[in-house]
Amino acid sequence: MASRLNNPKLFLTKGYINGEWVDSKSGKTFDVVNPSTGESIAAIPEMDVQDVSVASKHAAAAFKSWKTTSGKVRGKIIRKWADLMNENAADLGILMTLENGKPYIEAKGEIGFAASYLEFYSGEAERAYGDVIPSSNIANRLFAIKQPIGVVA
Repeated sequence: MASRLNNPKLFLTKGYINGEWVDSKSGKTFDVVNPSTGESIAAIPEMDVQDVSVASKHAAAAFKSWKTTSGKVRGKIIRKWADLMNENAADLGILMTLENGKPYIEAKGEIGFAASYLEFYSGEAERAYGDVIPSSNIANRLFAIKQPIGVVA
């Protein structure tokens, strides 16, 4: 499968937890099947509650430094992600087509569309301004502060 890609490093069959590519704790896997041919493309880890719990704990620990990272730096990281998606759109389109049967042109377009959201929000990371909201009580001022709030699993 990886041999069909310009960048075979994109074909990964493990979960990414705490900076490492890992199998599930149980060792269980499931097949990703090409809906067009019924052929197994890959066997990937069947992550369960225990794996999600480990991943969530590591993500929460990493969030402590992420939330104190400047919007400019966070924006650069998100922009790099978008750039990588655009640079690898052909291969990502092939993978998406094989995984779910979407026509290749549509899949490649979806990669570009997703990357455009990352591009937009990479800029928004620097523009996370707060707001002063009018109050019905003139003695009060309401403030909204935009900031990273945590991990979701």
